[in-house]
Amino acid sequence: MNPDIRNLTNSARQDDWAPLLRQAAMAPGKHWADGARCVGENPEFFVLPSDDMTQNPDYVRHAEGEAARRSLRICSACPLPVAARCLVDSLKHDERHGIRAGLLAAEREGLRKAWSRRIDPAAVSAVLSGTYKPLGKHERREVIARFAGDRSLDPEVVARGLGVPRDYLLKLARMHRKKHGMEVPSSVSSSPAG
Repeated sequence: MNPDIRNLTNSARQDDWAPLLRQAAMAPGKHWADGARCVGENPEFFVLPSDDMTQNPDYVRHAEGEAARRSLRICSACPLPVAARCLVDSLKHDERHGIRAGLLAAEREGLRKAWSRRIDPAAVSAVLSGTYKPLGKHERREVIARFAGDRSLDPEVVARGLGVPRDYLLKLARMHRKKHGMEVPSSVSSSPAG
C-alpha cells in the first residue's frame, strides 16, 4: 500500500477524516478518474474472487497470488489525490468488492463502518439552514437532535433541508425528546388552552 494512503487511512480510522477528504478534494469533478493508473486496464483485474469484506487480507493476498500483487501494484502507483478520491467514492457508495486506492475490500471494512458512523458538520449545518443534502443515519440523527433541542430553528426550514414534511419532522423531534428525557420547548407544546 502507498505509505501516503496508509497515513490518510490511519487518520480516518481514528475519526480524523479531514486529511483524506482534503486530498480527495484535490481530484475534483466528474473526470477525476482520468488520472488513475487503472485507466485502460481490464476492470476485472481489480475484483478478486476471494476478496470480500469478511476475508482476512493476508488470506486474499495468498489465495490470489500474482493477480493480487499486480492489481495492488497498479493501484498503489496512483497519484495521492486520485487514490484518496477513489477511496472516498468507494466509502460513499458502500462498495464491498474490488480494490480501491490500493486497498482490498477486506482492508476497507473498518473504514466502511467508520464512514457510516461519521458526521459531516457542514452537511448537518446545511440541512439545518434548509439546504437539502443526502445524509447518513448518524447525520440525520444529529439534525433531529439539534432541532429537538433548539427552539430557534424553523421547522419549515429544517424539514425542507431533510426533505420531509414539517409534521413528520415535529413527530421525530417529539420522539427524540421523549427518548432522551428532554423538556418539550413551549413553542412546540400541544397542551390545551386553559
